[in-house]
Amino acid sequence: MPRHPSRSPSPDHFGPAPVLPTAEQDKDPLYHPKNGVAPWAYGEPSPGHAAAPSITHLPLESACSPLIFGGGVFGAGMYNADSYIRTDVPLRTLLLAFRYGVNAIDTSPYYYPSEYILGRLLAALRPIYPRDSYFLFTKCGRYGPDKGDFDYSPQRVRRSVEASLKRLGSEWLDVVYLHDAEFVAEQVGDPSGMNAARVAKGDNEALRTLGLAEGDEGKVHGSGDEVILKAVEELLRLKSEGKVRRIGISGYPLPVLLRLVRLVAAKYPKSGGLDVVLSYSNHTLHSDILTPYLDLFKGSTPTGGPIVFNASPFSMGLLTDAGPPGWHPAREELKEACREAGRRIRGQEGEATLAKTALLYGIRGAETSAKQPTPDGGADEGLSGVRLRTLLGMSSPEQVQDAIEAYRVLLAGTAASTGSSQDAERHESLLQAYETQLRNERIVMEEMDRAGVRDESWPSGI
Repeated sequence: MPRHPSRSPSPDHFGPAPVLPTAEQDKDPLYHPKNGVAPWAYGEPSPGHAAAPSITHLPLESACSPLIFGGGVFGAGMYNADSYIRTDVPLRTLLLAFRYGVNAIDTSPYYYPSEYILGRLLAALRPIYPRDSYFLFTKCGRYGPDKGDFDYSPQRVRRSVEASLKRLGSEWLDVVYLHDAEFVAEQVGDPSGMNAARVAKGDNEALRTLGLAEGDEGKVHGSGDEVILKAVEELLRLKSEGKVRRIGISGYPLPVLLRLVRLVAAKYPKSGGLDVVLSYSNHTLHSDILTPYLDLFKGSTPTGGPIVFNASPFSMGLLTDAGPPGWHPAREELKEACREAGRRIRGQEGEATLAKTALLYGIRGAETSAKQPTPDGGADEGLSGVRLRTLLGMSSPEQVQDAIEAYRVLLAGTAASTGSSQDAERHESLLQAYETQLRNERIVMEEMDRAGVRDESWPSGI
C-alpha cells in the first residue's frame, strides 16, 4: 500500500472526470435495485430507487443506514487493480448503493487515492444526491504502512481534516476518526491471544493488566497516551468550528479502544467524550467478541457511550475461499481452521461459500424492521434500533446486490425466529437461505473449537 503523497496529484491524474450515465446506459439492470430498495429505505414510486432526503442534521443513530459503503475499495494496492479507478465501475457501484438506500461512506487518507476518487464520484452524483443526503466519514493520523507514517500532532490533524474536506468537496465531515489508534497509544498489557475475550467476561486480572480496572479510567500510562489526548483536543476544536460533527477512534484491539474511550471521557468530561468507535475483525465467524463489548462501551462516556461501528466481516481476507494475504497476522492454526471450514462448506449442497457465510454473519446486528426517517423529515425513531452498523467494501454493482441480498436473508431469518411481522420478506427462498447459513455457521464454529482458536485475537504490529 503506497504512502499518501506530500503533494496533490493533478486533476487529470485519475483520468477523465466521471459523469452520470446517459439515459441509454441507465437502462442496464445493474444500475438499478434488484427486488426493490433495501428494507430500511423508502422507495420512490418511480423509478424505484431509494429516496434521498436531507439527513445529515439528524442523529446517526436514527438516520445512518445499517450498511456503510467502505471507500477502501478505491485504495491503491488494497483490493482492486490500479486500473479499476479509471473505469466507470466505481461510479456505477456507488450510484447503485445510493439507489438501494446506503447513505453513509467511510474512507481515509491512508487509503490513497480513495478520498480523491470519492470526491470526483460525489461531484458527479451531486445533481441527484446532494451533500446533505449522505453521511461522510474519514480518518486522520495514518498516512502509510509503517510506524513512521503516523502523525497525530495537532498541526497535522488540522491539516489532514482540512485537506480531506477539500478532496471530498464538502464543507463538513460527519465523522473523523483517529486512524489505528493502538499504534500511537501507550501499550498497556497484551490484548492479543485470549486476553480481549477475558475482558469481555469480566476477568479481573485481564482488566487490571490492560488498564481497565475500576479507578484507572483517567490514568495516563505514558507519552503515547499524551499524544492521543492532544490529537483529541484538536479534533474537539475542529468540532467546535463546525468542520467536524463527530469524533472518534478506529483500530483492532478492543481493550485498547475501550481504554482510550474511558480516558478521553475522564479527561474531557464536558465534551461528552468520543462520539464513535470503529472496530474491525472482531464481529466475525472466528471471533465475535465485539458483541459483549457493546455493553462495556455503553457506560464509558457521560453521554451513554459512543456509537460502535463494525468493519471487515471477512477479517482481512481470512474468511474467504481464496485465503488471507501473506502478511495476515493470524496464527497458522487459525488460518488452517478457516481453510478447513471453507472446504467443508463447499462440500455441502448448494452454492454456499465461506465468504458468503462470513458476510451474512458479519452484518448480524444490523437487521431492523424499522425504516430511516421519512423523506418529508418527519420526526420518528428511524433506525435507532440498529444495534451494530457494518462497513462493507463493495467494488462492483454485483457486490452491492450481494450485500443487500444477504441483508434480506438475515432479516427474513430473524423475523421468523422472533415472530416479527415480516411477511413480505419471509418467503421460502430467503428462509431456506437462512437455514443454510445457520448450518454453515455451525460448521465454522466447530472448526474454530476443534483448533482451540475461537475468539482468539492476534497482536497488532507493523
